Amino acid sequence: MAAPAFPKDVQALVRTAQQAGYMPELLQAVEAVNQFQKQRLHGLISSHFGGPKGLAGRRFALWTDGASVAATKEEATDGADALVICTEWKRFMAPNFDQMAAALRHKLIFDGRNLNDPERLAELGWTYYAIGRGASVQALV
Repeated sequence: MAAPAFPKDVQALVRTAQQAGYMPELLQAVEAVNQFQKQRLHGLISSHFGGPKGLAGRRFALWTDGASVAATKEEATDGADALVICTEWKRFMAPNFDQMAAALRHKLIFDGRNLNDPERLAELGWTYYAIGRGASVQALV
């Protein structure tokens, strides 16, 4: 998958262009959007729980590339308040939603990589926030 390296590629292209004396305005705008999206995920999480004070004492399962805390993706969700997805790795693409529902305290996913189908998750009773898809989907209960 080439997509996960794209932000680093954009940063490298910006630096290279600047070193050559060129102002890459379009690439700089892309970089600004990339940075905003990272902040947006945190904002969605904070907003869902009523602001920064609502995050106190919460535990989140974080699926990300490069970090290794839990032995498996399933173990990471055990007892967490919600799942936060920050990777596109294939091993995270087809989770067992029934198993996750039993492990998580809330059927709640914050997806920074748009790995899942919002309508399907809503039908399964999940609240699903995705970055870059427009409106998030609340559970249909």
